[in-house]
Amino acid sequence: MSDEITGAQSEPALAGREIAVSSDDRLAGVLAAEASLWKAVWKWIAILTPVCIVIWLIIVALAVGPNSPGDWLPWILIGIIVGILAGGFFGGWAGFTVKAHDLDRADLPIPHHH
Repeated sequence: MSDEITGAQSEPALAGREIAVSSDDRLAGVLAAEASLWKAVWKWIAILTPVCIVIWLIIVALAVGPNSPGDWLPWILIGIIVGILAGGFFGGWAGFTVKAHDLDRADLPIPHHH
């Protein structure tokens, strides 16, 4: 019989954005550490992106300023785009660096079979 007739599903259905994981209590600490790490990464990205945008706008203004171009819009957009990319990179790096030790500490009690 087909799935349409019986109503059976071949994959588990999730009610929302939950992740299907085993109910092993040892994973609770690791999942909490991962959630804390992601929060730190997003927080540092939010902090460093505006900082990097300002830094790159200053760099572009110093580099192009003496030439005094007629149209500054492309140069400002280049500074903003590079600043966003730099903020994403350095924010992710900083957030991970700040919280990586928590992930290591949470992973220690779980035995790994190699």
